[in-house]
Amino acid sequence: MKVHTLNTLYTLTEAGDGAFLVSGHPIYCPEPLLVRLIEPPRVGRRLILVPVDAKVRKDMHNVVTTPVVSIDVNPDTCHTGSDIPMSTVPMHTEKLRCGRS
Repeated sequence: MKVHTLNTLYTLTEAGDGAFLVSGHPIYCPEPLLVRLIEPPRVGRRLILVPVDAKVRKDMHNVVTTPVVSIDVNPDTCHTGSDIPMSTVPMHTEKLRCGRS
């Protein structure tokens, strides 16, 4: 899943057990970082990323993004849920795209 905020394009991939690998920010997560989300991504809301690793949490605590402007779901996995569980995707938003552009 790609989550576009006002300033950054993040990539989120389900890592199992409610955690996600997130990347895209040049400072906080230039390489995939294992996190938990406070709430599912929603247009107009901020992502709040909580690092899973205790050593990482000591250094950076939670990461709060600028507001989400759009969410793109991988068209090859959006129907199977293998990228991110569809139950966590805000289906009510017109900005969500599930299909090839």
